[in-house]
Amino acid sequence: MQRQYAGSQGSLYETGRRKWIVLVSACAGVTNQLLKIGELASEGASHEAAELVDALAVAHKKIITDLFEDGTAQILSNTISLFADELKALVNGVSVLGELTPRSLDTFASYGERMSSLIIHHHFSEKRFEIDFCGCPVIHDYGH
Repeated sequence: MQRQYAGSQGSLYETGRRKWIVLVSACAGVTNQLLKIGELASEGASHEAAELVDALAVAHKKIITDLFEDGTAQILSNTISLFADELKALVNGVSVLGELTPRSLDTFASYGERMSSLIIHHHFSEKRFEIDFCGCPVIHDYGH
């Protein structure tokens, strides 16, 4: 059963007769780093912002290699790399415009939940929980 929950990334799984909803947030400190990346991009410091994106990707890939076997770890690491590429494209766009809109800031922040929910979902799946991933747009309000 897939459902969308505004404002969060989550997983819905069933154990016995109960249904559980697991809502996850970004890993510790990640949201602050993502907001800093957005600010650096708006100041034209795209190289520094891209280095922070790379550091976030490395940190998430470390979590992945600690939790998963080679096959799953490779797939998840590739997805984290795609997220990093998307973030770098966002950095470049904000850097060219020289403006960080509320929507762009929220988009930067959303990647924390996107990365952590991907990892948590697969972790529960490997533990044999019957689980559905409900990756929905994350609604933040950092821009206000």
